[in-house]
This record gives sequence, C-alpha cells and structure tokens, in this order.
Amino acid sequence: MSGPARFSVVLAVPLLLGLLGTAVAGAAADPPERLSLAEYRGRLAAIAAALDRGDPATAGKAAGELLGARIAFGAEALAPDRSVLGPLARGVKGPELRRAAVRLALLLASLPAGEESSGSTGRGDPQLLARLTARQALPALPRGGGLPEIADNGSLRAFSAFFEPLRRWVAERWERLLRWLGKGFTRKLRTGGSAVDLPRLVTVLVIVLAAVVAGFGLLALRRRRALPAGEAVSAGPAPLARDDDPLSRRAGEWEAYAQELAAAARFREAVRAWYHAVLVALYQRGTLRHRKGRTNWEYVAAVPPEAAWRPVFVAVTRRFEREWYGSDKSSREALEATAEEARELLGALGGFGGRGGERGESGA
Repeated sequence: MSGPARFSVVLAVPLLLGLLGTAVAGAAADPPERLSLAEYRGRLAAIAAALDRGDPATAGKAAGELLGARIAFGAEALAPDRSVLGPLARGVKGPELRRAAVRLALLLASLPAGEESSGSTGRGDPQLLARLTARQALPALPRGGGLPEIADNGSLRAFSAFFEPLRRWVAERWERLLRWLGKGFTRKLRTGGSAVDLPRLVTVLVIVLAAVVAGFGLLALRRRRALPAGEAVSAGPAPLARDDDPLSRRAGEWEAYAQELAAAARFREAVRAWYHAVLVALYQRGTLRHRKGRTNWEYVAAVPPEAAWRPVFVAVTRRFEREWYGSDKSSREALEATAEEARELLGALGGFGGRGGERGESGA
C-alpha cells in the first residue's frame, strides 16, 4: 500500500469510529418523559409551592427538568410552556422572578384540575389542547409578499399623530401668549373684577404702529441710497400733460425746460423738449405750418431743399425719433448731441424764441 493510501486509511478509521459512537449514544439516549395533563399540572404546582416557600433554587431545578418532558394529548406530544418555565430554569431573581411566579400562577389557573378533566381516555381537553397548540404555532405568512393596504383614514390618522407634538407645542405657546397679554392689559377693579386697561393698550398699539412706520421708512431710505446716481429720483419738475404739445411753450421756454429736465436726469424728456424748441422756432419763422396729424418726416419734406440748415434739421429729427420712439430711456451723451444740433439749428434760424401763432399737436 502506498503512502497516501495508508494515510487515508489512518484518517478514515477514527472518523468511522466517531460516527458509530454518536449513533450508539443517540440510540441509547432516553426518550423525553411523557406526562399526562394531571402530572404536568402537579409538577407546576410543586414549582409554585417551592416559590411560595422562598426556595427559588428548587423551583429552578424542577423547571429545568420539566422543560425536557412532553405532555401527552392523545396522539400528540406538546412541549411545556417555555415562556413560564424558561426564566425559572435560568435562575432569574428580583422583579423577573416575581413576574415568572405570576405567569406560573396564571398558567396553573388555566389548566383544569383533576384527572377526569385531563382527558384520561387519551383524547385530552380539546379547548386546552387548542390553547397550548396556539401558543407554539407560528402565524401563517401571507403569500405573494404583498402588504395589507391601509385605508385613507388610517394614513390621515398616522399623519395627524406625527404632527401631534408640534400642534400641542404651538397651542401651549399660544395659550401662554394670550395669558401674558391678558395679564398685561387688564387691571383689577375695587369690586374684585377686572377690566381692560385701555390707556396701556392704546400706548402699546401706538408704539407698534410707530415702529412699523419707521421700519418702512428705513427700508425706503436704503433702497433710495442703493439706486445708481444717474437713476436717482430727483425733485425736479414733474412731467406735465402739455409737454406733448410743442405750442404750449415758446422756443426759449422749451430750451429752459430742457435744461431743467437734464438737471433732473430725465434725459429722454429733455431730448423731446429740444426738438419742440426747434419746431416752435420753425413755426414762428413761417417755414413750417402746424397741421394736426402731420408727422415729423412730413415736416422735413416741407423744408426747401436749398435751405442751408436742412441737414441739421434732418439729423435732429432722426435723433429725436430714435431716442423717443426707439428706446425707453436716453443717455446723457444722446442728450448732449441733441442739444448741440438744436442750438446750431436755432442759431441758423436767427434764435427764434417767440410763441407760435397757431396752436395744436404736432407729429412729435
């Protein structure tokens, strides 16, 4: 026999001997002790008596021995109640021992007394058998893995229960606030009653109102300071309805008004004022006649082509159309260019500053 084969035989022999010894020991082991219901109840009563005598060691030893027994109910053999006997067999003390004694007493009370009720015929008490079987059986698991559906009212109750602590906290704080206000704004009367302290209540309301107004004022002041310098609100002249009518002022008045608007950073309106000054000067000179509904470019077409200042009038008209109708606001540079062209044109016309003889609305 080769070396490896001899080594395998050496290992296999102890293994086989061990398995054979285990089988023999298992066959020779004593079967569990089978008790009738009356015997089971008598053993439980002996354990309870040991506890009453103040001998938990004897009770624990008896409980451990009883755990290995089986209770005969006809063809079935049931195990003892481990929830009652287990703690006693482990030797619990103090409150746990007292709870185990109470459970043992309840178990004894649930068992019928007497051999005749134990089912000596071999069938046993059906009701007791059902109770003991139910204690050991596991609940049936639903098939399919689905969870039971929860009704809407259940989910609402769960949601309400989740926020219940917060609701109680808010309600408590609100009640405290009301009590504090009630104490602060009521005064006791000589007759023993109480009444609202109107002077104190009015004083507090006035202080609160003043604080609110001051807060809004500070907010408005901060926003005013935050505006760019070119967009700051000015206390200059407010726009008037007559600003749409070029004949509402003389040419010189339009020039002065344009300078006021420029100082107030209202550049777009200042551009219009300069253009109205030019139109009023042309009306006064007799070069143009105002007609309702006529556009600015129709006025340009009415200027004689040989007029030396016609290109300047075309340029200032184009700039006014772009600034007034083509954008929401004008820059300072656009205003300065418009003012320069308007002054050049007014100088070429002889500086007319009189009021036109005909009143109406222009295309501007």
